Amino acid sequence: MNELTFYSHGKKALFILIILIIVVLTVIYFVLPKGFLSALMTTVIFVLMAIFSLPIKYVLTDANTIEFHFLLGKVKSRTIRVDSIIETWVKNNRLTIKYVKEGYSQPSSSILELEKRNIKKIQEELLKRNPNIIEVNEFPPRLP
Repeated sequence: MNELTFYSHGKKALFILIILIIVVLTVIYFVLPKGFLSALMTTVIFVLMAIFSLPIKYVLTDANTIEFHFLLGKVKSRTIRVDSIIETWVKNNRLTIKYVKEGYSQPSSSILELEKRNIKKIQEELLKRNPNIIEVNEFPPRLP
């Protein structure tokens, strides 16, 4: 097995967010010209938080884990073991992975925003590495 990297398309969402913030700042400037500086500072902090919280890429490692990489590097708490994955489903270019975290009894889920061709590739690779994964074709999945 080898390490596979899948790039997120979160940059498009970030661009839309920045455009929306510019529009909101313009409205605030015309409505509250005296409060513009505080609104600008709040917006800058909000944009920085958004930039650092969007994953740039997802890496399927040789150690059978999915790592989430952000601007400042990977986040260990977001790493998912492939053998802990229960099921996956796709909706709107988002791959949702349901898995059981170590030390927890209830399953968690994570959403990977990818291009359609990459969603198929990562699903195939996950099934190769863990054939027990259930692919749910309907959204939301039915509860047992």
